[in-house]
Amino acid sequence: KTLFLHDFFKQIENCDSTYQHPDIHIYYQPIWDEGEKVFNSIEILSRISYGEELIYPEEFIPFALKNGYLCYYNRFVFDKACSEFADILKNDDSNIKIMSMNFSVQEILKPHFTRSIIETLRKYEIPKHKIAIEIIESSNTTKIEEIKDVILKLKQYGIKVYLDDFGTEYSNFDRILYWPVDVIKVDKHLTWSMRNNDTVQPIIKGVISSLNKAGYKILFEGVETEEDLEKCKQMNATYLQGFHYSKPINYNNLLQFLNIA
Repeated sequence: KTLFLHDFFKQIENCDSTYQHPDIHIYYQPIWDEGEKVFNSIEILSRISYGEELIYPEEFIPFALKNGYLCYYNRFVFDKACSEFADILKNDDSNIKIMSMNFSVQEILKPHFTRSIIETLRKYEIPKHKIAIEIIESSNTTKIEEIKDVILKLKQYGIKVYLDDFGTEYSNFDRILYWPVDVIKVDKHLTWSMRNNDTVQPIIKGVISSLNKAGYKILFEGVETEEDLEKCKQMNATYLQGFHYSKPINYNNLLQFLNIA
């Protein structure tokens, strides 16, 4: 599989972003707005075909990051998703306001990153305020000031910025205090840790309450059960995402899910 991934990423490294690679599959996961009581945003996700098998991000992203391939891969994913999102925005029956996608700090710090995002949005005539960039942290995230500058630049264009995976080993309050993000996404493992755990829940509730008071919107990932749902609602969650609502689905199934097919 490692050899396959190496050949796969080398193949797309110098291709145009509109190239329709047969092994790249785009999925979307609807996100519930607890205040408006509607699905009004979607997150872009993807998989890679390996014969009859699908390779998930947990496996190919570390490989792509380590070998410097992720930026080439994500330009295909973002371009394809934007082409489909543009059609969703044209549908008068759609409530979708935001489409978000994960990007690593390594990508965000590349000189061409913001320009590339803007050019893709212009190509598909997508308003900039309809897009959110989700920042994935890593253990070597040290360029805090440089990342802040990119965030401010994105926000000047009207693009929203989310901090992804809050509650994992890499996230910390330094980022929250210093990076002017719009939404903090609580990692699914933190959501799951509240199940039948009377010790963990009040700790998480205290942290989330402080973030709420500071003006941050909170999105809980990994909402799978009624118990998850109720606990997250008790935390004054702004947005909810997880299998309780929908698994990641392809474009056609997304249209059916949103009743705009």
